[in-house]
Amino acid sequence: HDHMLGESDDLEQLMDLLVQDNQAQSFILAGFSFGSGVASLVAQRRQDVEHLVLVAPPVGKYQDAYADSYPCPLSIYQGSADDVVEPQLVTLWASSIKTASKLYWFEEVGHFFHGKLLDLSEKVTTELQGQGVFPS
Repeated sequence: HDHMLGESDDLEQLMDLLVQDNQAQSFILAGFSFGSGVASLVAQRRQDVEHLVLVAPPVGKYQDAYADSYPCPLSIYQGSADDVVEPQLVTLWASSIKTASKLYWFEEVGHFFHGKLLDLSEKVTTELQGQGVFPS
């Protein structure tokens, strides 16, 4: 555990290898909880991220990982009954984002989206297909 610094460096190195080996030209980055902060940091530094997906981002715990502007569109998925992340902090942060973003709110859903993972998957897939970055 390196407070998102080493983790984001690792992700970026992997992306560089994929580009170098011609296995990727652009990316969709997605992260859940801590992983959303890692993906967020990397997306802020790169121009080859087409879309950023953040699920239950721990805004209050890792505020520095979350910006008010990104070089790509992003979608945020948050449950109203999250007992790990303060939902209202996520809402406040999401409303401050200056670039293309969308907040998806799940009523009475906790941090781990128990019983709602299929709904979450469908929403993410629909959003990415709508953005044209994910095949239909």
